[in-house]
Amino acid sequence: MKSIIIQITLIISVLFSQENQSESTMGIASFLKRGFSARWAGMGGGPVALVNDATSIYWNPAGLVNGKNFQINLSRVNETVFSDLQFNQAAISFSNYLFRKYHLGIGLGYLDARVGGIDLYDIDGNYQGTSQYSEAIILGGVALSLGELKIGFSHINYIVDNLGMSQSTTMKTKKDYIMLGLQYYIIKGLNVGVSIRNKAELLPNEYLTSERKIGMSYTRNRGRSDDDWINFGLDIKKVEYGGLLSSGIEYFPFKNVAVRTGISNMKIMGLSDDKILDYRQKLSFGIGYAYAFSDKFRIRLSASISQHLYPSFKESLLDPFSRNTLISISID
Repeated sequence: MKSIIIQITLIISVLFSQENQSESTMGIASFLKRGFSARWAGMGGGPVALVNDATSIYWNPAGLVNGKNFQINLSRVNETVFSDLQFNQAAISFSNYLFRKYHLGIGLGYLDARVGGIDLYDIDGNYQGTSQYSEAIILGGVALSLGELKIGFSHINYIVDNLGMSQSTTMKTKKDYIMLGLQYYIIKGLNVGVSIRNKAELLPNEYLTSERKIGMSYTRNRGRSDDDWINFGLDIKKVEYGGLLSSGIEYFPFKNVAVRTGISNMKIMGLSDDKILDYRQKLSFGIGYAYAFSDKFRIRLSASISQHLYPSFKESLLDPFSRNTLISISID
């Protein structure tokens, strides 16, 4: 017990330690703040100790170790204002035993934001055609289960195409390009998780913001079966300028139907008014349906809507920029 307390204390100290603030963050790849998968977005984006599907590559790579041999998740974020602004997400994972002793998981993820149909003109105002702006994050990760402890990491690669001019991160091994994840099963149904992503200079003088999360989850099955009944997750997230709390719940009124709700980015420390706009508080709702073709093949459909609550719920309802929907399909 003493060693467990020491380990948890060390994790928390790393999670909430101060970073070097001498370099200003440019907010590169801000589309990542929309989350990944309608299931987790509908729960308020607080799954760091709960996630166990292909989208773990984004939330917490330790979740790549799970009971499914193969998983795939495809998602699309829809904006309410700009029809030409697109957000696409995809993840795939494979999990199996290694040497019949260690459980191994590997995964690959892709998230992008793009705007097409941008008109181009020369300095004399002559039409030159159309182009696009796009930026994308590619994630590759691996995880290993050591008893009740799962540990994983994912590597970040950034690509941007600005009207035909492309740039990307180098493939050099660099700790700032790595996201580390841990999950630990305390007792049946009760888990803790940690996810650490450092501030990374993906392009010269352009940075991906840091996020350090610690979370707890509770799962209860339906009766004596393995079917989920209630899932609850709570995360505390330390960002560069303060701390945020996110929580969500998933309830299965029927075996194959899920309803979800959650609230994310509740300020608990720091974050001045000029910085809180980067992490606006959101209220989320979602639904899901699962259909099993066989014991080994199941398809899940999920949809969610997230509504910003800044500066107030009433004011944000009138602002079409303040919400988006996310639709996902997953196969396992």
